[in-house]
Amino acid sequence: MCSQAGHNDRVSVQLTMTSVDMFEDLGSRKINATDPRLLEYLRDKWIFAPSRRPYNLDNPEKEHMSQIGQSQVVDKLLKQRKNGFFVEAGASDGEKFSNSLFFERFRNWSGVLVEANPLSFHTLSKKHRKAFTINSCLSLSPHPDRVEFTMASSLGGITQEAYNIPSSEVSLISGRSLVQCFSIHSILGALCVNHVDYFSLDVEGAEVEILRTFPWKDITVDIWSIEYAVHGGGKDTPKRLLAIRDIFQKTGAYEEIGLEKRQDVLFARKEIL
Repeated sequence: MCSQAGHNDRVSVQLTMTSVDMFEDLGSRKINATDPRLLEYLRDKWIFAPSRRPYNLDNPEKEHMSQIGQSQVVDKLLKQRKNGFFVEAGASDGEKFSNSLFFERFRNWSGVLVEANPLSFHTLSKKHRKAFTINSCLSLSPHPDRVEFTMASSLGGITQEAYNIPSSEVSLISGRSLVQCFSIHSILGALCVNHVDYFSLDVEGAEVEILRTFPWKDITVDIWSIEYAVHGGGKDTPKRLLAIRDIFQKTGAYEEIGLEKRQDVLFARKEIL
């Protein structure tokens, strides 16, 4: 419970909506992202606390796990900032290609890992990350929603946004399932967080839609890294990059930072540069 919420707020949460009613509303788009009942429900039923057990990593000797050096660039931009907060959406197994693990282990950061694929989340939970974790997708609207998710190992994503899985990777598809999605506004609200030092967004095709509904006035993010070359790139890659750039340009608050490899695009808040 956030510090600004009092005892009476907690009582009203418990009395005004049962879990059954909440479950029905989670797929109806009727409940707002910051509804206190929803935030309480997330804390109680969905978000797992950081592990207190020792790490269980496959490569504990390796500092940076990022696929194309994102964590090194972010660490330099933030001047080796300590005690920050990250969001990694599309956290996969929590280790391989993780953009956040370095900050957690070597900069004493906390954060939240969001992973929709239940198989990947099961593996992630065994890594004993020192971050909050949630097995859900990020909603494409300001409300909770349920969507069809294509299970395809690390390439899995929301079905309507994952249509361009390359033919060479179709064998990875293991099925489809209805998954619960929450707005990042809701997840961070449940954790009482309104400032994120680094946000890694890699959700295999839904990045633009998530950014379009991001609550820019309520949540400050210092640095973003966003995958735009989904599944190794494709005919829509230039269009996706332009859409992402347009969103950030309209905020007026960010400067694009070049990366050597054209897979992700990185934006830093002008005030920290």
